[in-house]
Amino acid sequence: EVDWGYFSEPEPYLSDRKIFCSRGKVLGGTSSINGMLYVRGNPHDYDHWQELGNPGWSYQDVLPYFKKSEHSSRGTDAYHGVDGELSVTDLIAPAAISQRFIDAAMALGYDYNPDFNGMQQ
Repeated sequence: EVDWGYFSEPEPYLSDRKIFCSRGKVLGGTSSINGMLYVRGNPHDYDHWQELGNPGWSYQDVLPYFKKSEHSSRGTDAYHGVDGELSVTDLIAPAAISQRFIDAAMALGYDYNPDFNGMQQ
């Protein structure tokens, strides 16, 4: 009722299986069915905007506004706030396969980043 119920074309490398593609069918689109992540812009982009002649747009300049706008389940720290209107919560019940995916990526040499809105993006 709130999802368009789209599926991909048959995927040849998945035994022609069709993959479900959740798309919101209500005001607010897909974010209304929790298909959403909160990811800030990359700090280097903000710093570059300032270097191009836009004072006040460095990441350190805009970070207080990110913190002011969010209500983070992590609590307040150098990168997160708790007094804002934007509720930001870490994934509460990840799928069992998620940890296996993370473990496989780390085995290949990728670093694990538990907070992509924190110190390192």
